[in-house]
Amino acid sequence: MGISRRDLLKSRNFYWLSTAAAADFKSLSTLPFLALEVDHATVQKDGKAVTTVRLKNPTDHIAFFIHIALLGGKNGEEALPVRWDDNYFSLVPAESREVVATYALEDLKSESPVIDVGGWNILSPFESAALRVLRPTVKLGELFEVSAKIRNTSLDGSIVQLMLDGQPASSKRIWARGEESREVDYQLSIDTPGTHYLHVGEQKATIEVTG
Repeated sequence: MGISRRDLLKSRNFYWLSTAAAADFKSLSTLPFLALEVDHATVQKDGKAVTTVRLKNPTDHIAFFIHIALLGGKNGEEALPVRWDDNYFSLVPAESREVVATYALEDLKSESPVIDVGGWNILSPFESAALRVLRPTVKLGELFEVSAKIRNTSLDGSIVQLMLDGQPASSKRIWARGEESREVDYQLSIDTPGTHYLHVGEQKATIEVTG
């Protein structure tokens, strides 16, 4: 029986340091948002379960401070206690990681296990509704407001982006779990005349900008 690299690994350390004379970590707020590739599989036996989660950072940016949680059903509560062999870690560009969770099936309260992945700059699923542009027509450079209802976010909150013509225009982290929904509001202006396309999650709208 061979010994895998995982069996040989005893410790993994990852540090982030400030380049300023005094500790200053403001640049963490400038990390680009990114989506991870995630898949998982669960094996059950004798009332216990082992879920293996595989994550990959497919981007050219660091995926910072990733947190994985095991939920009892979609949008359910976190199942506890769970023994993770790793958590709250970061992935450099193109890096992959496999982590394992061990837990008792009774702690899922008869629900199917759901893996929730969040983190500092990690894009995670959410549901959106009622996207509303307060004025359908605005002038060049004029501020206008956009709002939407958000629910079923990640356990750590989801980064909700307002997309303008397919590009991120603004973002906010929103927490809305269970039966709760939250309204997210944005203010922006557009410097190009014509019809522009907005969307938040699956919700879409248009706005006309005049000269």
